[in-house]
Amino acid sequence: MRSDVSKLSRGWRRLLSAVIAAIGVIAIVGSGGGFPDLNFDHIGPLPPIASVNPWRVTVQVGTTVEFAANASGTPTFTYQWQRNGVDIADATGSTYSLVGANLADDGVQFSVRVSNSVGVYTASSLLQVSSLPAIVYQDTDFVVSDWAVTANADPLQNGPTHTEAQAATGGNPDAFRSITYQMPQGPSSIRVFHSALSSTYDPAVQGAIYSIDFVLDCNRLSTSTISETYASPMFEQGGRWFATSYWSDACVPVWWTERKPSLRADEFTVVAGPACVANQACPDFSAGAAPLRFGFVSGVNLAAGAVSGIVSTGVDNWTVTVWRR
Repeated sequence: MRSDVSKLSRGWRRLLSAVIAAIGVIAIVGSGGGFPDLNFDHIGPLPPIASVNPWRVTVQVGTTVEFAANASGTPTFTYQWQRNGVDIADATGSTYSLVGANLADDGVQFSVRVSNSVGVYTASSLLQVSSLPAIVYQDTDFVVSDWAVTANADPLQNGPTHTEAQAATGGNPDAFRSITYQMPQGPSSIRVFHSALSSTYDPAVQGAIYSIDFVLDCNRLSTSTISETYASPMFEQGGRWFATSYWSDACVPVWWTERKPSLRADEFTVVAGPACVANQACPDFSAGAAPLRFGFVSGVNLAAGAVSGIVSTGVDNWTVTVWRR
């Protein structure tokens, strides 16, 4: 089974609507009004909520970009697409195509205004355009010798341990990287930095970095204790390890696709290694900067009182796309 973060919003919104309705039912019963008919059609029309897919994207010059509005609420919906807040003539469908993106489109915000009988909602997408083709690094087989590993464990004495292996089957699909953690009772935690040995990008040779797309699949395969498990895209540069400081990276008991598109330097933070110093580009995406080696960071956190146990996770379909200026 495979899930995608971007596909959850509509389902959660519908669930929220049902919860809100249920709260209203409880209030009526509590006030002595009896138990009403639970037909949620009686709630009345709901205003629209919308998102744009993709909500953020980087492409090469000449690429046709397809934007799609995902709307929930009470139909019927009307749509109006906008470019930097200005209506685009005749762009009134649930999708909009920008044919042949060029550098004049770099940094443009494409929005859609969704309306129904009771409200209006505006959702946006940021487009970035590069004049150069992307450079892609990926691994779907995860031969153990292709990866280097560094770990930080807490506590250090008699603390968590980890092992990595290539699992031939059961991934998304087929082979994947299997990671097993032996955890002492909580509080305890471990972070494991997995670096792909063939994924070094050198800005001095290959040019300044504009943005980076990260994708990986994660699955919490098993656990014998109550734990928080995660996997997040990562890179190392100049003796520091960097990861994003936002968005959920939790691994759940299904193959879950994590996408982090069009990330810029200021969206990364140091998670291991020396702290950045004042007036230092950290990380540095400029031409001539130190090389970057890509990978991912995985780990487990056990809260105070959690029993010791074994936690097993899997990572598959790791892909990094580097966009250049």
